[in-house]
Amino acid sequence: MSFRTLLLAVTAIAATQISVYAEDFKLDSHYVGEDKPNNHVWKSVGSPGKLVCQAWDDKATKDTKSCVVKYASPTERAMFLVTVKNGKLMQAGALMDSTPKKMSDPTSYIFVESPDGKFYASPINPIGVIHHSTFLAGGPVKTAGEIKVVQGVLTSINNSSGHYKPSAQSTTEALDDLKKLGVDIKKVKVADVVKGSQN
Repeated sequence: MSFRTLLLAVTAIAATQISVYAEDFKLDSHYVGEDKPNNHVWKSVGSPGKLVCQAWDDKATKDTKSCVVKYASPTERAMFLVTVKNGKLMQAGALMDSTPKKMSDPTSYIFVESPDGKFYASPINPIGVIHHSTFLAGGPVKTAGEIKVVQGVLTSINNSSGHYKPSAQSTTEALDDLKKLGVDIKKVKVADVVKGSQN
């Protein structure tokens, strides 16, 4: 086999894998437009000065105000970028840590892995304001879900995302990608939220 034939074969395989991610994990059509004013995806139910949002439903009236989900620009996206240093997850130069100060059970970060293999996460995700769709401005993802991190150490990961509905396989692939970046994944709890399995 010539080098040219081999190169064409590898390129074809890579293109197929990339298109599978882009097709499989596009934003669910129900959420399209959630970043626009007057959308019918999220409604405001809070009092003046207090933003509280929930899913739009048949109880909404013509006077119901919508909540607008933040879609990050490429510049804003940088603040959500997750990096790995000495096997630990970092964000903005600090160790990620989802452990509340006075609780033993850590809360979760929402996260996505972009098609180019970068990870983005946020420890806060108020409904109708920040969602998995925030990080890549509604663009396709390789996977999405939730992670728990204690002092930079990844302790659990799942595929909980109504916006993208990623497969359990995509979560496994994200773990493999994190391992390649130097993260120890041996003790990480993995859950398939869609099927309810955990290991």
